[in-house]
Amino acid sequence: MEKLQECANFFNFSDAIHDVSIKPQILKNLDQIRYLSWIGQHGENQKKVGKWSAYWNGILMVNFGGEYTEEGKKIGQWKEIMDNFQKNAQVYQIGEYFNDKKRGIWRYIYNEIEIGGGYYDLQGFKHGLWIDLSDNFCKQQFIYKFFQFQGQLSNLQRSISLWQKGWKLGNQLQELISKNGKWIDLCQWFSVYMQITYVGEYINGKKCGLWDFFEQNIFIGGGLYDANGLKHRKWIDLSDNFKDYIHIVYIGEYINGKKCGMWETLFRYDKENNFEKICSGQFNDQGQKNGKWVELSDNFDYTCQVIYKGQYQNGIQIDRWDSMYRLDDDRGFIYIGEGFFDDKGQKYGKWIELWDNFKDESQVIFKGEYNNNKKFGHWQTMFRYSCNNSFEIIGGGHYNNDGLKQGRWIDLSECFSLDYQVIRQGEYKLGKKCNYWVEMKREREKKNDGFQMMDSKNQQIYNDQNY
Repeated sequence: MEKLQECANFFNFSDAIHDVSIKPQILKNLDQIRYLSWIGQHGENQKKVGKWSAYWNGILMVNFGGEYTEEGKKIGQWKEIMDNFQKNAQVYQIGEYFNDKKRGIWRYIYNEIEIGGGYYDLQGFKHGLWIDLSDNFCKQQFIYKFFQFQGQLSNLQRSISLWQKGWKLGNQLQELISKNGKWIDLCQWFSVYMQITYVGEYINGKKCGLWDFFEQNIFIGGGLYDANGLKHRKWIDLSDNFKDYIHIVYIGEYINGKKCGMWETLFRYDKENNFEKICSGQFNDQGQKNGKWVELSDNFDYTCQVIYKGQYQNGIQIDRWDSMYRLDDDRGFIYIGEGFFDDKGQKYGKWIELWDNFKDESQVIFKGEYNNNKKFGHWQTMFRYSCNNSFEIIGGGHYNNDGLKQGRWIDLSECFSLDYQVIRQGEYKLGKKCNYWVEMKREREKKNDGFQMMDSKNQQIYNDQNY
């Protein structure tokens, strides 16, 4: 098995470099990057020829693949995986190629059941009634897109391929085919656990009138669109961070598509709980934040309840901003960090800022100084076990005048947490690691023992090419 996987990986890699006349396919699906390999032969000019077969995690996928001509073009019957094929969504397509173009009927198969597909014309363009799959199609999320293609779409094939979740279309296609009448749209993160729909009306592709948002038929938000498709008057917007286990909404008014006046942020754990007002602030006539604001951190969720308090001036953060944190909604927010912005929104002076991965189980802060929006001088990395403990210094180092790490440093592992207390110690030169770096670990229940050296396999040497 190991030998077969090695062979499969070799051919998969070769496939990316041999045929220089064809633009390589860029895989974005992590499962496919890990497990998918293709095995076959190359002919003249390193083009694929003859039979090519697919392997998944080193195991042959029965009957997957097809034939290439001597010119490296797909021909005849093919069985191909879909772009969103993964371990828990093994969906594939079956159909015919002629001169490297799909034609005739193509069928989408999942669990050996036909679930979608449609017809390609002689030019390789979709035609007639189609059932396409959502980009998020998986075991927990069965979403289809029904669409009627009429006539020859010619150079609009690229636009069709730009379909995105929620029926967003490429600009060229939008000019020909527009939504009209009453619609029920799905939210972009729709799933079994997050069944949110948008209900309203379109006129020539623009939303108009009242739109309501529902979670499993329970009203949770919405508002009014004007004749130009712009949000108008009072709205309840859903946060981009809206999840099944954390509900965040924004309430306020729009004028001509711009937020204005006072806006409030409401939060609850799920639909079984009541909303609470957690943040608020004012927008000016230009739709810019202005005056005193309390706003959520970008990572706000039930394990990272962090808010920021400070001042805006025409959309720019100024003066002092405080970071506040609470463990849960039974406790109030308490001060945990601070910093200063000048009148141009640049950081300066002494700062205590939170780690990007700050959570209940990884309460890490950094303490140091900014100059012209760049860190400089000595910075400390501090960590505490819980809200009941004090912060302790566990790392840090020095920044030069250009804001680059320099000299001896102790960094945190990207996965650092209460249960995985791992640090890395070594040297930087002009912001890049060099020489010998070691990893050290401390056990959660053995705090007094300090950080201990890990196995030699966890050590790394950086040579001169790294700087």
